[in-house]
Amino acid sequence: GGERSWCIAFSGGGIRSATFSIGVMKALYDAGYMDSVGIISSVSGGGYASYWLFRRQLDPANAGLRFGEPVFSNARFDQSICELGATGSFQTPGDVVGSILNSDSFDKYRWSIRRSFGFDESQASREPGLSDAAIATSTGAVPLFILNATIDAPSRGKFPNVLEISPEFFGSPSIGYHSWVRGDTLPAWSEAVAISGAAVAPLKRFVRNYSTPAQNDSVRVWDGGESENLGVLSLIRRHMKTIVLVDGEHDPDYAFAGYFILKNLLPAEGFSISVPAIDAFISSRPNPHMRFDVDGVLQGIVVSAGKDGAKPDTSRLFYVKLARPKAVEVLIDSSSAMYTDGQRYQNRIDSLVKAADKTSRSMNKCGALTDHVDGFRRETAVYNVAKYARLVDMLVSKELSGKGPNFLRYDFPQTTTAIQSFDTDQLRAFIGLGYLEAVDIGRLAARTSNR
Repeated sequence: GGERSWCIAFSGGGIRSATFSIGVMKALYDAGYMDSVGIISSVSGGGYASYWLFRRQLDPANAGLRFGEPVFSNARFDQSICELGATGSFQTPGDVVGSILNSDSFDKYRWSIRRSFGFDESQASREPGLSDAAIATSTGAVPLFILNATIDAPSRGKFPNVLEISPEFFGSPSIGYHSWVRGDTLPAWSEAVAISGAAVAPLKRFVRNYSTPAQNDSVRVWDGGESENLGVLSLIRRHMKTIVLVDGEHDPDYAFAGYFILKNLLPAEGFSISVPAIDAFISSRPNPHMRFDVDGVLQGIVVSAGKDGAKPDTSRLFYVKLARPKAVEVLIDSSSAMYTDGQRYQNRIDSLVKAADKTSRSMNKCGALTDHVDGFRRETAVYNVAKYARLVDMLVSKELSGKGPNFLRYDFPQTTTAIQSFDTDQLRAFIGLGYLEAVDIGRLAARTSNR
């Protein structure tokens, strides 16, 4: 329908993609577009962000609030980010190595996601499941969300093996789709998020294949990035009219791997994708290590070929790339009034939390920000991004950031996915960057709809 014709795709990329995605959503919320979102599709780390949002939206205490309001409204945002920071020690590099070598590695990974992004045992006794979300999505109270994983079956090809797990259905083109019916035991929500992000072989998992009539068959599944890491394929297949694609992949060379995989494989599905700014950048850059610094929001188009007598159609694409675009660099390089305002605001927040910390348990210290209506602003994002970017630029020389294996190179914002634990400065910097990059979507959308 017209009122929910927008959708969002969050790419894989661990906690880096999750926090960047949260900043993008805050910008969309502020521009009034979260009300228009019909589907949120995600892979791996992008799924942490959707889990974080929907878990809070579906809290009975938030019944009746607009979509996104429990976390993104100015009255709630500072507290939400404070609480996320309090659980941000997601998995240390030692935990990651330990869990890979452990037989209960999947469960440990799942509990980490659940603790940091999803479910707080101190607040409630039962973790909400996909079936709880199904009630809200079926009535239209919230958009549908899709968590994308991969069926580990080498013979079946890449895109047909994208497994979609949602509150309404389970399946892929290679095994078929199954709409949940009474009597099905749905996977636990945190389990589905963990399956989508199970990026190393020891985390592969067998789950029941609900798509077979007997349902006694099982399929081996793992990380959605093994088939399509941008999380956008399920939206393209549904011919959604306006797609916001949040690309938080680790891409130190700015090679846009996920985009080019789509470009090459979509024609087999009857679609094509084009983002002129990316195509121009890749074909004209003088050296392969050049930083991508064009606009924060790139506009593109997805065209369906209209196979089998179907009418061809087009989808408008807003592509938000984790980068340091010119517009952001200009803001964070100046010691401007904006930076100073942001610093003043952030210091005020920190002093409120610090005062509460002396008198309460650590999770409750964020309660000092309840109904803190001043609200996160562009200035705050500028300050947080600038502060962290300068720190990284000071600590990591340009020579160093260009050397070494990709997964270890550190050049903000291209931090390795192997680091799955964020300090507060880092958390705020990625949320701030997502916000600053996506702020233009509102203006661009208004311009294109007025044509």
